Amino acid sequence: MVMIAFFGIKEENFRVGKSVLPKFFLEDVALEMFEILKKGGKRIAISGFPKVMIESFLKDYLEIDDVVGRELKVWCGYFVGVLEEKKKDHVEENHGEGRIGFEAIGITSLQNSVDCHQLFSHCKEIYLVRNKERKSWQQLPRHKYPKPLIFHDGRLAFKPTPLATLIMFMWTPLGLVLSITRAVVSLTLPYHISIPFLSFSGLHLTVTHPKCSPVKNKGGILYACNHRTLLDPLSISFVLKKNNMVAVSDVIVPVAINTDVSMFYGTTASGLKCFDPIFFLMNPRPTYTVQILECVSGSSTCGVEKSTTRFDVANYVQKKLGEALDFECTKLTRKDKYLILAGNEGIVRSL
Repeated sequence: MVMIAFFGIKEENFRVGKSVLPKFFLEDVALEMFEILKKGGKRIAISGFPKVMIESFLKDYLEIDDVVGRELKVWCGYFVGVLEEKKKDHVEENHGEGRIGFEAIGITSLQNSVDCHQLFSHCKEIYLVRNKERKSWQQLPRHKYPKPLIFHDGRLAFKPTPLATLIMFMWTPLGLVLSITRAVVSLTLPYHISIPFLSFSGLHLTVTHPKCSPVKNKGGILYACNHRTLLDPLSISFVLKKNNMVAVSDVIVPVAINTDVSMFYGTTASGLKCFDPIFFLMNPRPTYTVQILECVSGSSTCGVEKSTTRFDVANYVQKKLGEALDFECTKLTRKDKYLILAGNEGIVRSL
């Protein structure tokens, strides 16, 4: 499996351990073991997984001080898919007596490992967990994460258990045909035909309108939405049953958009964006939720002083979208997102 997963991947471009895996690893963290972990002083994790897969997760989200894992062989800057030989003295050399402290706690996924026994000899307490006990553990709630999980990349929207992964591979050929069919129908047929067909195929579009009367403006209306997938403008067109071609307008209508999928995410930061609509439409029952909010005037924004700039208007619209979607505000920017997930600033250079 290591050969299949890592062969030919450039070492400096490997970001799965930071951008994709933490979400799945956090779903496997038990509340009981997490409470025990917090009681320790220095925290050391020993695992049979390749270190590049687990180090970011353990240090960033579980506040582990040091990680002992298997190293991958690298040739000319690329992984060759082979693990380096174990260094039996590594734990003792780096975390031996006098370096760990009195209240150390070690976490390991290895069973009957010599490395574990070396580490356990310096621990104040040792917890041996049986498989039956693990089945009764509670999953760590999101609000108890040491660090909030804000950014996540990758296409898989489900936990890749063996059974779920098998179902995905069985569904993919049918899902690809269904995705292409949905795309062709939505782009070629009129709304009164395409909407019933898409609904029959499993694609659902939920719409919420504001309580006030519809907005009318001779100069046009600008609909401003948050980004979920590349299909956002198309979903608004289906709601309005017309193409939104207005580029600039003084009347702005915020549109809060959310999606719900069961198999594939319809967006990615590190992958090819051109495949985003295909992956979204490959889901068995994808859902688009569109909330049309009350209009905002660009010249005198509702709830803001008249001497506002375009940045104030944009921030006000963004605030309304966040409130409608129940999002929490952070100081992270789009640039931060792409630096964490893709290692770039998210800028497409012109040729």
